[in-house]
Amino acid sequence: MKNFLIVGGGIVGITAAYFAKKSNNQVTLIEADDRLGGLLKSDCNEAGCFDYGTHVATKTGLNELDDFLFSDFTDENSHQFDIAKSGNFFAGKLSDISPFVNTNYLTKAIYEKGRLELLKGNNNLGINLKETLINRYGDTFYQAIFKDVINKFFGCDAQDLANECLNFFDMNRLLAFDKETTLIKKKDEEIDKKIGFHTFSKGVDKIYPKQGGIGQWTTYLEKKLVEQGVSIQTQAQITDITSQDNKFFVTIDNQVLEADELVWTLSSGLLNRFIPTGIVGNKPDFRKTAIYDLVFDKPLNTDSCYINVYDKDYLSSRITCYQNLQKEKNFYACSVEVLNENSFNFEEAINNIEQELFKIGLVEKDSQCLFRQCRILKEGFPSLTNKSVEALGCLNRYYEKKYKNITLLGRSSAKGFFMSELLTIAYQEMKK
Repeated sequence: MKNFLIVGGGIVGITAAYFAKKSNNQVTLIEADDRLGGLLKSDCNEAGCFDYGTHVATKTGLNELDDFLFSDFTDENSHQFDIAKSGNFFAGKLSDISPFVNTNYLTKAIYEKGRLELLKGNNNLGINLKETLINRYGDTFYQAIFKDVINKFFGCDAQDLANECLNFFDMNRLLAFDKETTLIKKKDEEIDKKIGFHTFSKGVDKIYPKQGGIGQWTTYLEKKLVEQGVSIQTQAQITDITSQDNKFFVTIDNQVLEADELVWTLSSGLLNRFIPTGIVGNKPDFRKTAIYDLVFDKPLNTDSCYINVYDKDYLSSRITCYQNLQKEKNFYACSVEVLNENSFNFEEAINNIEQELFKIGLVEKDSQCLFRQCRILKEGFPSLTNKSVEALGCLNRYYEKKYKNITLLGRSSAKGFFMSELLTIAYQEMKK
């Protein structure tokens, strides 16, 4: 039996804590916030429950892991589906057929030129995101689409960003050609990697709670941790970590915890504060992020669960549409994510956000807004540069090589990107 200390109470930390405990270890899970969940939390009030962005529980395909994650969900308490539609707003058009930019909405001249460049392009990674995008899609589509989109979301030029940013905001594919031509073109393995389908098909099983928002999922999982005997400490601040005789001594609010194994689900840049490596980190810039929640008296004009807003003149970046996640409730609400500079006044922009929903065509002209609020997130959205990614990689390699009893998990570990990947890795690491 070992003492495990899991740092970070998001979904990855929760999963790691559960399976470390299942292996008959003593486990403590610590979280700086006042509740577990990370971004898988929901804020509820008299108007409804609102999430921290678009989050749907997706099965991993591993029976034991999925049993832990999903066994509390039933037909009575959740909406279960295998097709989750997503859309986009680009060039003044709202589309429900794909989250990817539809190049057919560009002018004919730009579309025809860009399409040829896309077919001739390759999927080679460049020295930065700009070069990679041009390699994949060609300079015409880069100039007509990505140049402004990148600046809107990340607040800088694509040449300043690392290739890891490609997966954000569904930029890893475009819609090109028509439906039938796309099916033919996607038979080419290289083309298939950069164009999307014009229709949705069944995928892995997905689940969304009928009550409590996605945060209800965290509630179910936290109960399982308690039943297993995992010690949970929230509002816990680490002030010191020392290593001696293959053990860690972690000071949390004047309390010292001893751990044989340290599982770190946060950025290794934070770990570097307590266990110095001598590596000078390069912290990424963070875009300040706010979420606007609005409830209307009439249905939204979409079948999508979420919508990417690519038009540069709109503040909105992504919109979660709850009516398509909670179909039985007639909950005509949405959450709008907005990224901007630290000096931007988010509270004063709420009128603009409401008007954008009408301009996009998501809300009927005669609809009435019954409720609205602005929530500013404590942590912003990272603009990853090559230097920051390289520094993070150096830190990860240092800790994994020098400390056999440190396990790095989560997106910052660079072991995966999508939620199901990260949960699978956490499960496998704790089962070793």
